[in-house]
Amino acid sequence: MNHKAGPDRNTLLEWIGETTEELREVMEKLPPLLRHDYGGADDGEIHSIYATQQANIHITALCLELYLVRSSRREIGGC
Repeated sequence: MNHKAGPDRNTLLEWIGETTEELREVMEKLPPLLRHDYGGADDGEIHSIYATQQANIHITALCLELYLVRSSRREIGGC
C-alpha cells in the first residue's frame, strides 16, 4: 500500500492561493510608514527609524510569497 501523508493536491493548492491572498491583504493594511510605497513628508529622522523595519517586513513577505509560489509549482508538476 502506498499512503501519502498530508493534504491532497487540490487542498494544498487551495491553501496556497488563500494564504497568498491573505499575505497581500496584510501588506495592504500596513500603516503608511511601513508600506513599500511610502511617500509621505520627508522627515528623515522618523523615516530612518522605520526604514529597517519597513525593509524587513517586505523582504519577509517576498520570501514567503516566493516559497508559496515554488510550493504551488511543485504541486502542479513544475520545477
